[in-house]
Amino acid sequence: MNINDAHLCYCLNIHCGESLSDIIQAIKCYAAAVKRRVCPNMPFGLGLRLSKLAADELKQDLLRFHEGLDRAGMYVFTVNGFAFGRFHDAQVKENVYLPDWSSTDRLDYTVSLAEILATLLPDDISEGSISTVPVNYGKAIHPGAVDNLLECARKLKTIHSKTGKKIMLALEPEPDCFLETSDDVIRFWEDYISPMSRPLHNYLGICVDACHASCCFERPADYLKRICDAGISVPKIQISAALSLSVENDVSLSLELFADDVYLHQVRVRTSDGIQQYPDLLDAITATPAGDWRVHYHVPIYKNKITGLSSIETTSCELDRDFFQLANTPGRHLEIETYTFNIIPGRTCNVIASITSEYEFVIEGCAKERGRNNFRNYRPSHI
Repeated sequence: MNINDAHLCYCLNIHCGESLSDIIQAIKCYAAAVKRRVCPNMPFGLGLRLSKLAADELKQDLLRFHEGLDRAGMYVFTVNGFAFGRFHDAQVKENVYLPDWSSTDRLDYTVSLAEILATLLPDDISEGSISTVPVNYGKAIHPGAVDNLLECARKLKTIHSKTGKKIMLALEPEPDCFLETSDDVIRFWEDYISPMSRPLHNYLGICVDACHASCCFERPADYLKRICDAGISVPKIQISAALSLSVENDVSLSLELFADDVYLHQVRVRTSDGIQQYPDLLDAITATPAGDWRVHYHVPIYKNKITGLSSIETTSCELDRDFFQLANTPGRHLEIETYTFNIIPGRTCNVIASITSEYEFVIEGCAKERGRNNFRNYRPSHI
């Protein structure tokens, strides 16, 4: 779907499933239901999440999958290529970053995603995007990572030449990774990407995740503006929110509810002595420093407080007019990404209704930014 000439979708990583059959089932059961509520009479954009297993399976059955999307009135313009393996129903934690960009497995997987996306893009959409890990976990760059990114750019250039489809690789900064803050991104581009030949670094950019920016105590609008002002491409933005609270005394009983065994929930605490960093939520709870807390835990963007836990808020207030003014630009890929619906404590969730509410939040935010609602649906020429 098109909103002020940007493409909007939600990410299918919300739904459990690692195989192609799982993805098809999620599209039929969930995406189709959201489409009926959000844009029943026009094509609906999808943000695919493909594991290595699903990508391999899809390449063997790409034509039938493409035809199925056409019949369902759906189209693909972006792929989440972050998680190589399992993402639900198992302990993920820091393994979500593996293999990282120091591995040729990451390179081969990403090129495979690009080949798939170039085939799935509608005839009159010339650019697609793939979000990926922020180089590697940890603050030191791993040997071989830049070489693999350079080779990926070469492969994307070749795909562009052969198909006419430009696929952009969008590195997604995240707490405790090599790319985290806007300073990290700008420094990396100056040191490693800008020295590349211009035709190659035109295929590399940043996926700004609003939750991750807020966790670093950077307003998403400010984060996005700094990167764009540095001349760095931002083909994709993930619209998301983090947990936020002020701690003056022990709040471990409330926060422990969010300390699951599946995902890594990095914490930043702004204290009188500066920002303290914790690799996971239980580490921060053990220390319980007084100050303003931000927790990497994707929560519904239409909620400014967590139901039943009045002391815990979200950073959805930072998805403001300034943010949407910068984010909602022609050709930009906007992706709603709240993947924790099945583990958020204290709430039974109707996932379809929740995703619909998130669409309504984004559409309203874009309408306020424009002063009017210039929302329209996108119809690919081949449908």
